[in-house]
Amino acid sequence: MALSRKPQRTSLADDQIDALISKGGEVPSEKAKPDKAALQNADRIIPTQLRLPQSKLDEIDTLSKKRRVKVSRHSWFLEAIEEKLERDSKG
Repeated sequence: MALSRKPQRTSLADDQIDALISKGGEVPSEKAKPDKAALQNADRIIPTQLRLPQSKLDEIDTLSKKRRVKVSRHSWFLEAIEEKLERDSKG
């Protein structure tokens, strides 16, 4: 294996890179860390399994395809859940 000398710096960019590295940065403060209680109370997405008969899925797919703006099954379910929650909370 051949050995070669360390390359000499010739570029201004190398000096700028070294200056940036030498400048360093600050350690994040404790205030930047989120509160654990806030994380526990935040809206988190929880995967949920839903079992439906094929006939219901076909009916949902047919209804969602009739809409002017196509929506995914997932979005359709979310809309239906929101509508039901609003309706039940009023009564």
